[in-house]
Amino acid sequence: MLKSYLFSLFIVISFSSIGHTHTVLDQIKPENGEILFNSPKEINLIFNSKVRLIKINIEKKLEDGKKTFKKYLQNNLKKETFMISSDTHIIELPNLDTGQYIFKWRGLSDDGHIIKGKSTFEIK
Repeated sequence: MLKSYLFSLFIVISFSSIGHTHTVLDQIKPENGEILFNSPKEINLIFNSKVRLIKINIEKKLEDGKKTFKKYLQNNLKKETFMISSDTHIIELPNLDTGQYIFKWRGLSDDGHIIKGKSTFEIK
């Protein structure tokens, strides 16, 4: 009796999670690892469902291999950037010098999960 109850409980739990997917980043432009010959005007984030951005940073790799945090990206964004729940976010960028960059983002999905990621690109 207990075995059949546990088996039934296992089946219910297993099937209740089928079809429930978490929010993921489907596409980012510039693409991760992309080499550019001009400063990108924007970064495009496309998710499989709605996300509200919480934080975004951009870091530039210095000649000595260290990274420096560029606060101007976070501070110059419109407040609306962090208030909109959307599956597509376009982040306007200031003119960036040549070098290697790491773009980091953090968001809150509509299902309440914190999601985050990073992407690199280089400007020659």
